[in-house]
Amino acid sequence: MLVEKVGPGLLCFCVWWLSSCASVDGVRDSKTAWGTDLSDTVQAGDVYFGRFQEKSADGMPVRFGYAWFKVSAVQGDTVMVALGKETTGNSDLAADLSRTAFEAESHATLIREQDERMIDFREVGNLMFFIAIGKDNSQ
Repeated sequence: MLVEKVGPGLLCFCVWWLSSCASVDGVRDSKTAWGTDLSDTVQAGDVYFGRFQEKSADGMPVRFGYAWFKVSAVQGDTVMVALGKETTGNSDLAADLSRTAFEAESHATLIREQDERMIDFREVGNLMFFIAIGKDNSQ
């Protein structure tokens, strides 16, 4: 049995971690399109909520969590993405974060994958990525 091999504590942690990564129920509000189609063309000015991670040159995580991020420009296949100034380690707090304050620096990303549920923006070299799981429709 699995519990006997890995122990109940590790099994409980894994179940909790998987459920917290997949859940966005706590971030639903009237201004955000959760569960709607994200496969539309990405345009300058679009604001998304999702997970981000920044790594050092040697591949170690520098910062990570959840935030709003804004597409500042689209130039061919390159999508410039600015991270929100407010970030959190918990996806349930999206409604409490600013959707209008973004860092001055934008990251040149490519869309690695896009479907109706998510958009995966990645810098070349994977030092920064953004995974959108919702879109701000208040604009």
